[in-house]
Amino acid sequence: LKWVVDADLERAKKSGKDMNCNFAETAEPVLKDPEVDAVIVSSVTNTHYNFCKMALQAGKAVLTEKPISHDPAELKEIIAMAEKTGKAFVVGYQRRT
Repeated sequence: LKWVVDADLERAKKSGKDMNCNFAETAEPVLKDPEVDAVIVSSVTNTHYNFCKMALQAGKAVLTEKPISHDPAELKEIIAMAEKTGKAFVVGYQRRT
């Protein structure tokens, strides 16, 4: 694990310290890091599309929680971007209880 990102900077700092990795409150430094090959999008549902798009545009492989988007046009756009980059793009299913 190279980075942890959280909109709550204090939580990001704590997680970074606990996991002995870098931390940030935005995705930008992660996406600019040439040592990062892949990202995991594990955030609130309405952010998945934008984070997936940003990661693919940055040339990163992506593992994201479902759904990518509730908008079929956005879903098609992300799938096309993933196919164009040739990077792995995987949608995971996390069952919460």
